[in-house]
Amino acid sequence: MRVALISCVAKKLNYPAIARDMYVSPLFKGAFEYAKINRVDKIFILSAKYGLLNESELIEPYDESLNNKSVCERKKWASMVLSSLSKQVCLQTDEFVLLAGIKYRQYLVKHINNVSIPLQGLSIGKQLAFYKKHLSNTNYQKSIWFNKCSSNSEIIVETSTQLSLFENENICDQLHSLVHKGRRFDFSMGYNDIPANGIYIMFEKGEIAHGGDRIVRIGTHTGDKQLKSRIYQHFENENKNRSIFRKNIGRCFLHRDNNPYLHTWELDTTTKEKKKKYADIINRSLEEEIEKQITKYIQTNLSFCLFNVPLKDDRMYYEARMIGSVSRCQKCNSTQYWLGRFSPVEKVRESGLWQIMELYSNPLNEEELSFISKSLI
Repeated sequence: MRVALISCVAKKLNYPAIARDMYVSPLFKGAFEYAKINRVDKIFILSAKYGLLNESELIEPYDESLNNKSVCERKKWASMVLSSLSKQVCLQTDEFVLLAGIKYRQYLVKHINNVSIPLQGLSIGKQLAFYKKHLSNTNYQKSIWFNKCSSNSEIIVETSTQLSLFENENICDQLHSLVHKGRRFDFSMGYNDIPANGIYIMFEKGEIAHGGDRIVRIGTHTGDKQLKSRIYQHFENENKNRSIFRKNIGRCFLHRDNNPYLHTWELDTTTKEKKKKYADIINRSLEEEIEKQITKYIQTNLSFCLFNVPLKDDRMYYEARMIGSVSRCQKCNSTQYWLGRFSPVEKVRESGLWQIMELYSNPLNEEELSFISKSLI
């Protein structure tokens, strides 16, 4: 397993958010994107206040750094991080990429057997230059550029194929036209006809774009032959820790109803350690009730089509490209009744998609669309 450890930064949001969204400096965004293109299996954030954070863990903003702590305090912090880390990965056999300053990694590295430090010895300016060089064709550059220019519809979106907003809308129109022709599945049909590996495209009742059902989620799986399992986790397995899609739906119900349990719902309880840590505040009966509400909503309103894509690299690549096309398309707007408008996560509300990762990434071009169309079921 490949694991990335990224240190926190001073520039943060001023309101609660999941960890990967809390840190907003180019340095952190560069590290996060660099980890993604290097195909790591897990990304953890090294927080001066919280210790080891899973990327999807909800946290409060804070003003704290290891840079002004004593050696004794940093050793104690490192011991806490290593204890948490050892319960989730193997320090002896897993491969680690440390994207962190010396104060954050100093007392960690000697306990990790297989570690690389790409930024060792580089100043902040040189670290930014490193990311710019290695991420010139990825989300790091594109998302920063897009966020600055998206309000101007005349701007040309910078991608590897130099697609304009108009051209991307045409691609998105073709993508919707394509998937509207595919076989439509829902949970009641079972799993016999679902391929072992692939990409799924979800639609939601009442959401319309490009003359038909609007794409509301695009996803895949990393493990081999796990597509059926992934679909099951979304539609039937009542466990938000196994499906960020389900967790997002639950967020909307709780936020819509002004339910204070939203803060607890956001907690990461994927490990035994975390379950034990939060045992006193988790309301199991309420969570079971919310899970059933989520199941009913998904099974009643969501359907999907499938692409048969055997290779993991292809799945990851085309998933990101399709998300890029749909999230950049100005025609793919949610209706005023869409449940996602109640999401506490700004990216869900603004994109109209039940996801956060890969938003505004490079869109499909004509050649890629033609290639992936051959895999539609």
